[in-house]
Amino acid sequence: MNYKDNLLYILENYSKDGLRPFHMPGHKRNELLAPLDAYRLDITEIDNFDDLHHPEGLLKEAMERAGNLFGSRRTFFMVNGCTGGILASIFATCEPGDSILVARNSHKSVYNAINIRKLNPLCIWPKGELNSLPLGVIPPEDVDKALTDNPDIKCVFITSPTYEGVVSDVRAIADIAHKHGAVLIVDEAHGAHMHFNSIFPEDALSCGADIVIHGIHKTLPALTQSALLHIGTANVNESAVSKYLSIFQSSSPSYILMGGIDYAMDFLEKDGEKYYEEYARQLKKLYNRLANLKNLEVLPYSSKRDASKIVISCKKTMNTTGFNGHMLYNNLREKYSLQPEMSLPHYVIMMTSVWDQAADFEKLYDAIICEDRMCDSLSKNDLPDSQNNISELHFSVKPGDLAEDMVYVYPPGIPLIIAGETYTSQIIDKMRYYIENGYLIKSNTGVIQN
Repeated sequence: MNYKDNLLYILENYSKDGLRPFHMPGHKRNELLAPLDAYRLDITEIDNFDDLHHPEGLLKEAMERAGNLFGSRRTFFMVNGCTGGILASIFATCEPGDSILVARNSHKSVYNAINIRKLNPLCIWPKGELNSLPLGVIPPEDVDKALTDNPDIKCVFITSPTYEGVVSDVRAIADIAHKHGAVLIVDEAHGAHMHFNSIFPEDALSCGADIVIHGIHKTLPALTQSALLHIGTANVNESAVSKYLSIFQSSSPSYILMGGIDYAMDFLEKDGEKYYEEYARQLKKLYNRLANLKNLEVLPYSSKRDASKIVISCKKTMNTTGFNGHMLYNNLREKYSLQPEMSLPHYVIMMTSVWDQAADFEKLYDAIICEDRMCDSLSKNDLPDSQNNISELHFSVKPGDLAEDMVYVYPPGIPLIIAGETYTSQIIDKMRYYIENGYLIKSNTGVIQN
C-alpha cells in the first residue's frame, strides 16, 4: 500500500523540506528531542494545509472523497470522536425547548447534548434479548406511535449498531420519521465498516438516515478520536451542522488525526474491496469453527447483527459454575495475551477489523476453544469469592429518589439511569449486581461509591 496523494504522505514530505517552524506547536518538529516520529508530522494551519473549519483546499477535497466513498451529500472530518458530532447534530436539528425522541440505549453524550440544549426528551426503550444479551433493537412501530402521539417531535436519535453489533430496521425508522416530518440521526459509531462488504448489515446512510455519525477509529484503520459526520438527505441544514462542529471541535485540530482519516479513505478506495473480501472469509471461517461450543457460546451474525463483533456469551457457565464475563475477560488477557474490547457479567466482546491478520483469528479461536474446555472441569468451588458481599453494599439513593445525574458502566457508557428518572429497586439491584461482578459504576462526577 503506497498512497502518495493522501494527507499523511504530504505531511511526511513537508517534514523533510527544511523549513524551520517559527509557529505552533512548541515541540518544533525537533527530531533530536522528540521521542516519537509523530512529532515530525505535527503541524498547525500553515500555508498549503487548509483549515478544517473553513476548508478550501486539500481538506475539502479529502472530505469530498470520503463523502463519495460512503454515498453522502456531505461529509465532515472530526478529531474529537463521535461526541462532537453527536452534540453538533442535535444542536443543528433542535432549538431550545424542542422535543426529541431518543433511544434509551444511546450513549451518555446524547443526554449531555439534550441537557445543554435544554430539550424535552421522550425516551423509547429498545426490545429483545438473546442469551441474557440486551439486543437494543428499536421497533419501528414504537417510533411510529411515539411520533403520532407527540407530533411536535423534531428529531429521532437512535444507536445502530449497538456495541454488540445489533442493528435496528433503520430503513423503516427513516421512512416513519420522514412521514412525521422529523429528522433521523443515527449513531453508527461502531458501524463505519458496514458499507464495504455484504457480510455486514446494511449501513444507515444507504437506509435513508438524515445524519450518520461514524467513529472510524473503532473499526477502520484510523487513529483514536477520528470520526466522520455524514449528511444523507436534503432535510438537514448543512450550514448549521458546520457551525456547530466548529463550536464543539478544537480550533486547533490535529493534522496527524486528519491525515489518518485520509489514509483510511485512501485504503478503502484503492484496496478496500480486496481486503474486505479476505476479512469476510476469515470471519466466516471463525464463526463456523466456533458454532458448536459446549459451555461458552459465540453469538451468530446475520443481516441483523454485525459479524465484526465477536460476542462470547457466558450464560451457561454463569448458571452452572458462576464463571462470568469478567473472569473470561481476565483469562483472555492474562493467559492468551488477547485484550478484549469490554465485558459485562454475561458476555465478552472481541472487536475485529479489516487489519486483523489470519494469525490473530487463529489465536482467538484457540483461546476460546481452550476456555470452553476448561469450563468442563470447573465448579463453583474453583472460583474466587465475590469481591463484595451483595448484602453489604449500600448506596446513598433508595427506591423513589430522583436521579440528579446519569449513572453508567463504562464501557459502553449507556446510562443505567439519567437525570430526572426515578430510582427503582431494579436499578439499584442492577448497580449492586455490576459491583458484585467486579465493575465500576460511574457518573459525570466520578465513581459511585458503595
